[in-house]
Amino acid sequence: MRTVLYAAILITLLIYAETRRNSREQNVLAVWDTLQDLYKKVIGTPYRTTAALNVRDSPCTNGNKITTVKEGTMLLHNGESVDGCGYTWYSVRGSFGTGWAASKYLVASPISNPSATPSTQVGDVDYSSYPTTYTANGHTFTDKKAQVLHFLKAKFTAIASTYNGHAEGATQSADLWTKGARYTVNNGEMESMNSLADYVAQNLKSLGLKYIIWKQRIWTVGSGKWKQMEDRGSITKNHFDHVHITFAS
Repeated sequence: MRTVLYAAILITLLIYAETRRNSREQNVLAVWDTLQDLYKKVIGTPYRTTAALNVRDSPCTNGNKITTVKEGTMLLHNGESVDGCGYTWYSVRGSFGTGWAASKYLVASPISNPSATPSTQVGDVDYSSYPTTYTANGHTFTDKKAQVLHFLKAKFTAIASTYNGHAEGATQSADLWTKGARYTVNNGEMESMNSLADYVAQNLKSLGLKYIIWKQRIWTVGSGKWKQMEDRGSITKNHFDHVHITFAS
């Protein structure tokens, strides 16, 4: 009975938010925060799988396999987690019922805010008004590369870093960090980092980029989607703390 009541309130709030989104934006934002809290309480926090993933009946690799879900499948996490057998396991729910899945292969998939401005833009990106030099860690990017880095800093607060060890050169690649992102910390659930990565991925060609790496996934010009990468063994090497970009030329 309580679940039904929560669901009724949820639907009422959603309708309210949608009908008033254009007239009173501040009200909508407040209602939306309440809506998300209720959604998580009644239904669960939505996560998507980053690879084909086994769901088990207990939080361990030796638990019986309930099913294998495809990459990109949305699962609902009720907040319960357990460490065991080398992984942190989330209690999840889906069409199969309930079970346990390794959190390493799950990324938060937040409900879209109806009053938020979309961060993606497919097509030409105008960054011609930005400075033509950008210095990071003693290395200076010039011309369009510098303008792109200044543009991303202005749009997403993204600070660039680089080093000689970058495979294609210190001024051919850059690592991006939005405000609040920290080195060796899993920043995978930061909205600003995800918005940055999604925007760059959708606009690689216009930004003069060859590829982007974020959360152990790579998006290249022409691929049109994220592709899972091999596990390199750490938060930084798997790009969970920073967004990596490489310029086309």
